[in-house]
Formats: sequence, C-alpha cells, structure tokens
Amino acid sequence: MLLQAGGSLLSKVEIRSVNKQGSKIASIVTSKGVVYAAKQFIDATVNAELAQAAGVKKLSGFETFGLPNSELPVTLVFETQGLTPRRLKELDYIYLKRFTNVADLEAQNFFSHAAGKDAKLVEELRKEMIDTRGNLKTLWAGNDYIDVRSPALSVAYHSFRGTKLSFPQTSAILDEGNIAILPDTRLSWNAVLFAVSATQAEFLAKNGSLPTPKMQQEISFVTTWLKSLGATSVTPAAELYIRHAGNITGAVEPLTGSQMLLGGVRADEALATFSYHFDVRGGIPGIGEKAEAKGWLKTLSFQKPTFNVGIRHALIKNVPNLAVVSPASGFEGLACSVGRIVEFNAAVGQGVGIAAIHAMLTNRNLADISNREVRKILVDTNQLPKIYGFANSGEGTLMAQFESLVVYDAIA
Repeated sequence: MLLQAGGSLLSKVEIRSVNKQGSKIASIVTSKGVVYAAKQFIDATVNAELAQAAGVKKLSGFETFGLPNSELPVTLVFETQGLTPRRLKELDYIYLKRFTNVADLEAQNFFSHAAGKDAKLVEELRKEMIDTRGNLKTLWAGNDYIDVRSPALSVAYHSFRGTKLSFPQTSAILDEGNIAILPDTRLSWNAVLFAVSATQAEFLAKNGSLPTPKMQQEISFVTTWLKSLGATSVTPAAELYIRHAGNITGAVEPLTGSQMLLGGVRADEALATFSYHFDVRGGIPGIGEKAEAKGWLKTLSFQKPTFNVGIRHALIKNVPNLAVVSPASGFEGLACSVGRIVEFNAAVGQGVGIAAIHAMLTNRNLADISNREVRKILVDTNQLPKIYGFANSGEGTLMAQFESLVVYDAIA
C-alpha cells in the first residue's frame, strides 16, 4: 500500500531529532544527518520511538496497572531443519505417556529434576498433560502449523538443561510453543521465553532488538537438545520478538479491554473484525498482587473477545499528523495483550494508510479522520471485509469493573 501511494518505509534508522511546525511533525533527522520530510507519519515501532521523539508521552511497561517496570517476556524465535512434524509428534506422545505414568520411575526422576524437585509443581505440570476427558494433550499439527498443547516437551528440555520449569524463578524457559511448518522440513519455533523488565524491553527495542549473550547461551542449550532429537540445524533469528514495550498516552480514543469484549467500534464504523485471547504469555509480574491490593478478588482470566476494528486508538491528539500502529498504540490495561498481535495491526495499518491519504486530499489532520470515512472508502472500493464483532455483555461488564478499579486508578 505504501509503495502504491509513493510513501517511504524507513527501517533500522536512528532518530537524531524531530522538527515540528506547531504541533505537527515536519521532518525527521536521522543520526546520519538524512532529513525525511512528509505530511503524515506512521510509527510502527514496538516502543513508539518516533512518537516519543516527537514529544508524545509513553507509559513504561504496564504503568496502566501501576506496574511501570513489569513487562511481558521476549522471545528469540529459531528455525530447525531435519526435525519433521511427524517425528515431533512421536516424541511428544512418548514424553506424555512416560511423564504421566507414575510407575515409570526413570521418567519420574527426569520429571522431578525438571521441576526442581518440587513435588507440587510436578503434580501441576502432570495435570496440564491431560485434558478434561482424561486423554493425553498431544500436539496438534495442521498443514502449516503445530500447536503444542502440553508441557511435555518443556519438561524434557528442562530435565536436559538442569533448570526448573518455572518462569518466575528461572527467567528463561522453553514454553509450550507455537510452531510454523515451512518447506524443506523447516520449523519456526516461537517457544523460548526470556524475562525482561520494562527498562530492559525499552533498551532492547532502541538497540536493534539484539539478543543478549545470556539469551544466546540458552539457545545454544536448546540447539544441543534439538539436535539430539534429530534436528540437523538450529538457526536463531537475528532479532528478538518483543511483545510489548509500554503504551502511548493521548490517543484520540484509547482502547480498553472492556471495549473489546463489548464488540469494539460500532458495526457501521467498523473496518474489520478481530478475535484473539487476552494473551499475556509469561505473565505480568505483580498483577495478581496489585489487583488483590485494590480489592479485586475475582478472576483475572477473561474470555476471548471478537470485536470490530477502528483506527482512532492509533491516532494522536497532540501530534495530529502522527499515528502509532503497534503494540504501543493507545491501549489501556489488558487491551494491549490483544492489540499487540500483528494481524490486528495489519488491519489498523490499512485503515490508517487510507486515512492518511484522505487527510492529505481533504487538507485535514490525520487525527480528525473518522472510522466512518475510512469505512466508506473500503465500501466504495469493494474492499470491506466481513464484519462480525459481538458484545459479550457479562465478560465486558466484569472487565469494565476490573479496569475501573485497577487500570484507571493507576493512570490517574
């Protein structure tokens, strides 16, 4: 879309300064002295780096919960070759069968070591290996994906590694992975979690998202283990997957978790529909204690929302020709756990791109373009997708109570 519109896509540049005309960005000066001038700017960085340079305030970590140094873990995705989905399925089944058989003393010894000889943790992990019908939670494999449903592979790795399968204590674990099946017996693994603080996440985002030596060392253990299972090569990505690194304030219309559960924007304004879990993989350190301290004694697990998408949470009031389309958009509370997902931001990005062109053609600010105007363009060009968001009133009300008690109090 940017290519068709003649826009410029900047990547791996360091911002030296931002020049403004009034409240608008006029140009960006890079560290090499190159100047980029434009009428509209879209920030797609995980930490809203351009927005920060332009004077937009960003909350650190989960500051919307009053937890400014708590952050989601980062992952170093890696690719294996030679380990087929069929072989992985066989291994997963073997581990499941042995770890759930308390009479298999050798397997139970390995299990105990993976749990740091914590009998309670062993029992918790064993329960996660069996579904509600009493069947083993074997992995699911489709044409292009593998969904690891139990901690069996994780237990096997941590027994080999000699570290406890407990993220709060170990700070680096092989989690239940999301695995993409690629051609030539290649698998892409999103599985290894590394704990980071909000300060560390911001530092990593500003410095090329490069893995630390400690992270690389963990991947070397993963490599050795996977090669022992049949992988011929294990290749880590050049950059970390940073799930979240804070959120900007001052969005035209901030987006909350309760709004997602209540269906998102109105159907007659919607640009797309999205559905995803409130996924805080690895957890938000301190959220349980914070909620309890505020008097919240109910669940912190909310149902998956299916909601209609707009762009107003990505537009900035005080810098009206700038949008932030990333996990750092104007999300509050748990909304970022859904809003951080790439597919969601692709839909938002399309809408913002249309809005940016429309703003230029009508000589207006990007921040003044409505969802309804963008929707009309999608309808007129026969590009509006199916709209099917729905309100989960019970869950939405529960989330609104939680946000009122914990989120808004922290922001105020």
